[in-house]
Amino acid sequence: MAPTGSFPLPAGPVGISFADVNGIPTISEISSSSVLEGLVHVGYTFLSLRRDNGVILEDMNTNELVEALQKSKDDISRYLKLKLNLPASTIITLPPGPHGLLLEDNDDGICHVIGVTPGYSRDIRVGMLVDGIETSDGLQLYGHPTKMVLQILDQAQHQSERIVKCISPESKPSPKSKVLPSFKTHTLPPGTAAEVGLQELGDNCTIASSGSRRSYSMPSGFRVYTLTLPDLGHSFRNVTPDQLMELLNVTSDESNRIVTLKNPDKLSSKAASSIGVTSYKLRLPDEGNAEQLGLVLEDTSDDGLPIIADIDSSSPLAPYLMTPAGVVVSVTKIGWDGTTEFEGLDASDLKEVLGDSSGFPQRMLYCTASRDGGENKMILKRGDAPSVVHSVQQQEQQEQQELDSLPTNPSIASAAAAAASSSSLPDELLVELPKGKVGAIFAETPPQLTKLAPDSVLREAGVPLGMTVDTLTLTETGQTYTQLETMEFVNALKGSADQEGRLIRFINVDKVPLTVEEEEEEEDDMNVPLGSIGGGGGGGASVQSGKSATSMRSSSAGVSIPKSSSSIKSARSKASSVGGGGSVRSKASGGGSANMMIPLNSPSSVVSKTTSVSGSVVPEVVPEETEFEHDQHEIEEALQEIHDLPEEIQQLDEIQEAIHTLENLEEQYENENENTAPEEEEDEEDEEEEDNGIELLVPAGPIGLSFSKDTPPIVKKVRDTSPLVGMVEPGMLVDTVELMDIGETYYELDGAELANLLKDNKDSSGRKVRFITADMELTPKPGGAGAAASSVAGDSQTTGQSVYLPVGKLGMSFVSGDKPPAIINKIKPDGPLEEYRSIQGMAIDTLEVPGDGDDDVAVHYELNAREVTSLLKATADTAGRKLRVRRPVSEKFHTLPDEMSVVVPPGSLLCSLGGRPPKVKSFKEGSPLADKIPPAMFVDGLALPDGYVKKGLSSAELVKLLGARSQTEGRTLLLKNEKTMSPSEPEEVFPDLLTINLPMGKLGMSFKGRRARIARIHAGSVLEDQLYLGMLIDTIEIPGGSTFSGLKASEASRILKDTSKVEGRILTLRGPTQTELLALRDDDALDESGYSQSQRN
Repeated sequence: MAPTGSFPLPAGPVGISFADVNGIPTISEISSSSVLEGLVHVGYTFLSLRRDNGVILEDMNTNELVEALQKSKDDISRYLKLKLNLPASTIITLPPGPHGLLLEDNDDGICHVIGVTPGYSRDIRVGMLVDGIETSDGLQLYGHPTKMVLQILDQAQHQSERIVKCISPESKPSPKSKVLPSFKTHTLPPGTAAEVGLQELGDNCTIASSGSRRSYSMPSGFRVYTLTLPDLGHSFRNVTPDQLMELLNVTSDESNRIVTLKNPDKLSSKAASSIGVTSYKLRLPDEGNAEQLGLVLEDTSDDGLPIIADIDSSSPLAPYLMTPAGVVVSVTKIGWDGTTEFEGLDASDLKEVLGDSSGFPQRMLYCTASRDGGENKMILKRGDAPSVVHSVQQQEQQEQQELDSLPTNPSIASAAAAAASSSSLPDELLVELPKGKVGAIFAETPPQLTKLAPDSVLREAGVPLGMTVDTLTLTETGQTYTQLETMEFVNALKGSADQEGRLIRFINVDKVPLTVEEEEEEEDDMNVPLGSIGGGGGGGASVQSGKSATSMRSSSAGVSIPKSSSSIKSARSKASSVGGGGSVRSKASGGGSANMMIPLNSPSSVVSKTTSVSGSVVPEVVPEETEFEHDQHEIEEALQEIHDLPEEIQQLDEIQEAIHTLENLEEQYENENENTAPEEEEDEEDEEEEDNGIELLVPAGPIGLSFSKDTPPIVKKVRDTSPLVGMVEPGMLVDTVELMDIGETYYELDGAELANLLKDNKDSSGRKVRFITADMELTPKPGGAGAAASSVAGDSQTTGQSVYLPVGKLGMSFVSGDKPPAIINKIKPDGPLEEYRSIQGMAIDTLEVPGDGDDDVAVHYELNAREVTSLLKATADTAGRKLRVRRPVSEKFHTLPDEMSVVVPPGSLLCSLGGRPPKVKSFKEGSPLADKIPPAMFVDGLALPDGYVKKGLSSAELVKLLGARSQTEGRTLLLKNEKTMSPSEPEEVFPDLLTINLPMGKLGMSFKGRRARIARIHAGSVLEDQLYLGMLIDTIEIPGGSTFSGLKASEASRILKDTSKVEGRILTLRGPTQTELLALRDDDALDESGYSQSQRN
């Protein structure tokens, strides 16, 4: 039997609401200001009320109790006696932090509440059973004992919410069950496998025991999928239990180890298929070839990949390459800098790449190893590989000796000698290559020779380092490459390795210009015939200009001008005075010439519009428009088509005169319209009483009205809480409903359709409802019965509806293939969108995804089934997503803009780019761009806040530039719609002026030219994120009054080297084309400092 309690009530309001439950007043709500708050709980039932005069009131219903409390509000010694019932169930949400619950198992082994720590939730009721727990990451635990409940509550104390579901002791507990989330990540503290709770692992690294250290206990049932060591740069996937424990023991001193745990029952098909295949991602030292790294590589893999046949025990990779006995480790890929990767190499190629990349930062080696169930052992042989450290130290000593040999106080002669390496390069060399590999490393753009193998054919041909590749000719095919990028050049060499007679032309770019690809010779003029002149005769006139309209890509239909007035004839007469036989021709996209025709009508019965087909002008004869309004329409069209012409054509004097004439004609027609417009007849009905229907903008949420099922719906009741109280009366009819945010109006609704329409759009603040009285006519559907109007609820095809999506899986599928819009094919009956099943068959108009800021919302348009599915999956954890759907036949679908820009934050973008132009192929978890780049947009360029813009990039170029500026605020991706726009031609816009405060020490950059320009930015340069190749040195300012200008490359290098220990140096740079803005050479300053080298040398 439930206990009872008597609670004193002071005078005044009690602050408690009661509800009638089985005829007994039961507490349903407690105000936060109630005098009994914290003392009584929802579910307590009324027994008696004792007033201060001693009268005891019992056996009252809810209304009588409320009346009695109101009448006794002035009593100062009332007592309320309640039966302390426990509710059948209650749900409590715990905030992050300690849970504050005192729990223990009862006699039946079921967890129940025995107390609550003071200061924690008062909603927990002592005596209730803890039936289940759900955490924000998806974990669900039901019917488990206290030990497991406490463990989960402790482990989840940093999550946003923990839901505790309690039931009364009389209720039947849920059966024992445990549902794991799809995945979790844990950052492990330092310690061995046993110390971090991973000493007992089952098959496929499933956690069988949580270990003994309570504070670092691991949730059982998960599978350890990956181990990542960010500080070391290594990661491992699908390792065996023994391998995982060995790796944890080897790295026990590391404080930053991250494990990804996956639910074995919720593995994706890709993850499930990878079980049994261990993969490694290993960070290599910057220095060292295969031998120096202790790797023995062979070509014996069944899949054609090189294998690691042996590894020396002193290798820095030895502790991590642990495989079961007999398992072969294959090398799948090698890359560096996050921009360059090589796949499908054989052992020889891999050794060459390892050697050539020695000295490159962030080298990564990717390996896989298939398991056959053999015993897990280390298979490390003890070879005699040379020490990497020793090799690196020797190289550093050699570099220091070379540096020490340079003069530190240069005279003119010594400075000239220091610069001799660049000036002594030959002007050009032509080298014929045999079949096979070249044995060289190239960098920069255009490709520059930076390293030669001992047996390189270029070494034998006497090609010095520093020479630049101008052209590559494949004599077997006759193909010549010019204006090459480095990767393009390297790939062309590899692709032609089996050809004889390949020719490379090397040049010294300081003395010989690069070869520019020749274009077909074309006349630099575009025909602009102005039609026949005068009273039916005369030859065609044309305009001559020296400007080339290179931006034109196709021809245009002619612009016709109406001739029905004397003013139009005057315009033709003015245009005919141009005369001459010249023309202005534009380069067409197909390589030929496309004629841009702007004919002025001759006074005949037809208007000739011309188009260009394969270079020929083909007239199209159409009947002349002679009516007044048609003439005016022709003028508007003519003006619009002229304004669509290229800017250089519009600026011609003759075209400007034609525009002026047309605008005058347009104004005259407008004036004539005003003067000749018929007077409006007075409508006698205007005197009658105006329409007394009312249109009300309804706020979001319930509107507090009830309707009949009739057509039109009749307002039956206006609730006191309705926002329309005082504006709408019972008996009024609903005429129309307009959804302003999608621009659609619904007519002749019945009651069910109206209710469903308002419910489906309850979150919209743009619902406009028109109410009328019974004696008024309904607004008819536009166009009659066949017009597109509403079709809601009754046929499950709601038009223009917004659906707010919850986080997580939606249980929704789409069809449409690769063409938008995606059609909602099915909504699962038991899914989170079950109440929206009426939108099955509707088409996706837009998907809105909130960003980080309050106003940061990305709107995605024109999505096909594949794209909308991918986007919903990538943003599954984002709250507030909104889906807008329409009828598939609607003509009001939103479309993608032609161009847009996205500002990206500093740091990694966590997405995969590919193709040219670059397009985002996939987003990684946590990508800041996942909800900002629509699928049908490509990256046309990148703009940086200092004014630098580069367009026409390849994916590799974009990744490299983004990486070099990874910490720059305000990077902006310039996007274009792939369905409507073409990529820009390669273009590089430099800042007008860059001012850089130079730090002390080495700067990591090289210069070239008689007017010093930046020729190379070394890897690891402290200025890597501030410089641009090709920019010219304007001035170098040294504190103390010295400012140097007009510098040669050797002079700039020497000044910066000699002042490397000076703080406060300032370097100013200008764009490559701004030579006229460069400061003049100050020979006096150079002579005084001993740096001058005559510009006349």
